Amino acid sequence: MKYLSSFLLCLAVSLSAYAQQRSQGVEYFVIGENDLAKEALTKEINTSPAEAYYFLGEIALKKGNIADAKANYEKAANADSNSPYPAIGLSKLAYKSNPKDEDKTLSNIVRRNKKDILVVLEVARAYAYNGNKEKALEIAEDAQKTDVRSPWPYILRGDLYAEEPNMGQAAGQYDQAIYFDPNNVVAYIKNAKIYEHINKETATNMLLKVEEVRPDYAISNKYAGDLFLRTQKYAQAAKAYEKYFKGGAYTVDDIKNYAASEYFSDNYEKAKALIEEGLDRDSGNFVLNRLLMYIQEKTGDSVTGLAQANKFFSLPTDSVSQFIAFDHLSYATLLRQNGEKAKAVEQIHKAIEKDSTQVGSLLAISDSYAAERLHAEAGSLRKLYIENAPLNTLKVTDYFDLGRNYFNAGSQLAKDSTDMAKELTAEYIKEADDAFAKVAELAPTSYLGYYWRARALSVIDPELKDGLAKPYYEEAITILEASEDPNARILSTAYQYLAVYYTYRYDSTESVEDKNQAILYAEKTLAVTPEDATARNIIGALNQ
Repeated sequence: MKYLSSFLLCLAVSLSAYAQQRSQGVEYFVIGENDLAKEALTKEINTSPAEAYYFLGEIALKKGNIADAKANYEKAANADSNSPYPAIGLSKLAYKSNPKDEDKTLSNIVRRNKKDILVVLEVARAYAYNGNKEKALEIAEDAQKTDVRSPWPYILRGDLYAEEPNMGQAAGQYDQAIYFDPNNVVAYIKNAKIYEHINKETATNMLLKVEEVRPDYAISNKYAGDLFLRTQKYAQAAKAYEKYFKGGAYTVDDIKNYAASEYFSDNYEKAKALIEEGLDRDSGNFVLNRLLMYIQEKTGDSVTGLAQANKFFSLPTDSVSQFIAFDHLSYATLLRQNGEKAKAVEQIHKAIEKDSTQVGSLLAISDSYAAERLHAEAGSLRKLYIENAPLNTLKVTDYFDLGRNYFNAGSQLAKDSTDMAKELTAEYIKEADDAFAKVAELAPTSYLGYYWRARALSVIDPELKDGLAKPYYEEAITILEASEDPNARILSTAYQYLAVYYTYRYDSTESVEDKNQAILYAEKTLAVTPEDATARNIIGALNQ
């Protein structure tokens, strides 16, 4: 009798564990895969209609759609009036408005189904949904006494603790579930989610364990792929997703993640094929449209890429904050490739507003614009770099190049006599002057800042009426004359400017001092550049 009792006890435990196997749809739901669960449960309606409709209702409830939840609970009741599941669902919805009566309903369901742990645990979830976590935990504790080896009460308690969140207690409950049922894939996956934030290696090992105990359970590879993707192990993520997709059941979000892992592994063609599959199912998917734009930019498909970029930036979004710096940089590249340079600069500015750490790319882009004689755009980008780069990385040459870009932009426009051109010229020259002033501040022993300030200001004072350049040419001369090896060309330019300036002053003042200064600087010019015709003419005219 003793041995027979032991045998019967083992058989009972074995049968209990067998009875508690959950359908694929329910497992997906418990794991949190609502879209996959919905697809699987819809197929399960033919075999287990009451349970399938009930969990379809639970999915709707998770999404906040109470009307759909109620409709599915009612379908469950119509499919099987003896099933406890629809009564649980409807009582859950009615609980807040009539807690006393619904307590009785739920208690009766527990009493009538005491040996069916899975039903009892759904009653516990009904209480948890209505904010009574203590009652839910109490019911789970009682359910555990019915079958001490069942993993499901532990899983429920783990879920409740995870919601707090109390990840340590949640992990402990999932560990217990695994202890009593080493083949319970739900517990492994839930625990892997917890351990991802504690110990990624442990999380990975748990997912590998799922593959070991249930080789057919492809969804474990999804979670492995997600984990690898989040830790930027893109090649490993792609391999995991490849295994998962062989199961045939996957969502658009899964496609998005698989495509991203292939994109970041530089497998653009594979990524593009996945993206196109995803867009066939959801043409407005924000991330898939983003990735397609990135791929077309990376592969040089500029015309199609620009059309895709225009589409991406016109997608309805909750906020422009959804766009990231790389979106704008990719758009800018496609605009540049299609000749829309000014629009490209606008996008680059937006990119840096989103993420100032992207400034490193600005210098090369600025240089490319300058090479194409788009000096204003080049200056705009150089200025953006200076405004956002760490101060300790900035060099005198950064300010010098900024000044040169705006100087060139102003010099180009100075030939245009329209009012708008004059305004822009003044704006660009001011930017140039400010930049060269910074050069003079940072390198006070160099003539460059002063000399280029003088040249810039000469653009808006071409007739030397205001002598805007005079003090800066004088500063440059002082530095150059003190140099052991002065730049003769620069020195000659500075001397000549002052010779002309004082000549013009003499014409209006007839001051002997102005005349002498004009002759002095003309002679200095000839001393450096003997063939200078302007200097010779000044001396000849003033000595008559």
